[in-house]
Amino acid sequence: MRGKRKTVRYDDNDDDDGYDSDNYDYENNPVLKERRKRRQQRRSELYQLILTILQAFSILYSISYYFLQLEPSKTYQQLIFRSIFLILTISFFSLWLLARVQLGTFLTFRPKAHETLVTTGIYSKFRHPIYYFGTLTLVCFLILIEKYSFLLILIILIPVQIYRAVRETKVLKEKFDDIYMDYLKNVWI
Repeated sequence: MRGKRKTVRYDDNDDDDGYDSDNYDYENNPVLKERRKRRQQRRSELYQLILTILQAFSILYSISYYFLQLEPSKTYQQLIFRSIFLILTISFFSLWLLARVQLGTFLTFRPKAHETLVTTGIYSKFRHPIYYFGTLTLVCFLILIEKYSFLLILIILIPVQIYRAVRETKVLKEKFDDIYMDYLKNVWI
């Protein structure tokens, strides 16, 4: 003999999860605060990864598109010239991408000092690798596609990159003081 089935009805306004989402106290509850921080960090990491992948594909697409659209090399020297700048562009872009990945969630658009100073990987040799390798990638790419007039962009780009690097250095010196000064002694540039 079968028993009667119990019919359960849910009211649209009834949250049966046991939590009142309107009354979360993130500021005073350390567990909730930590969960929120981890969730925001994961979201930030995902956004940074997506942005980096999109930038990588757009630059690689541009390189391949322009390289294939150029007139065939008329001389042996022109072929070598293009090959060298293609290799340099890809190398500098790879180092730029590596710097972005190694920086992880510490990558921000405005200079900001986080809890720790990134001193490993490519950052153990270069102080501002994203600025260096991003600019070098652009220069080599413009030479590769033979758009020399676009090199005038560097008149604006280089001072902006220097300004950003100086601001970033100032923020990091204020936050990490002695640790940052030791770091500066160990990097190449």
